[in-house]
Amino acid sequence: MRVFKKVLLVLCICMLAACGKEEQKDIQLTDAMSYIENNYIDTFTTEVNDSDFYTMFELDPSQIKQQVYYQAFLDVKCDEIALIQVSDEDLVEQVKTVLQTRLEAITNEFDGYIEAQKNIASQGIIFSRGTYVFMIVHEDAVAIQDYLIHELEN
Repeated sequence: MRVFKKVLLVLCICMLAACGKEEQKDIQLTDAMSYIENNYIDTFTTEVNDSDFYTMFELDPSQIKQQVYYQAFLDVKCDEIALIQVSDEDLVEQVKTVLQTRLEAITNEFDGYIEAQKNIASQGIIFSRGTYVFMIVHEDAVAIQDYLIHELEN
């Protein structure tokens, strides 16, 4: 009887541990960016090619599963959106640090130049979920963040 209780206890603990872990939903970042473009972006943006992306952020392509990075086409807008999936969750903080440096650079670029754009940049969002890391510099940053979270959780 004691053995049965111990086995039952171990099974219950394993079940509770399994319930606590959330499966990360995989999303295609190109599809997510298409949705963002069609629903939030009303200015000209351009996709940064892979080579420029890896050079700009000094990241190793083997560390990245997928990425899409858009910048405002015109120098009078601060819009930048980075959607990145790293190959290992251990890389998330490193990529967030790189994105934070970029966000600070964007904010500094507009300091004393176009105050409204500087305000948008200073409210830029960097966040992560699982192996996904995002930077959103846009007047609708919160709505775009909500969309991305919804896509990952549903």
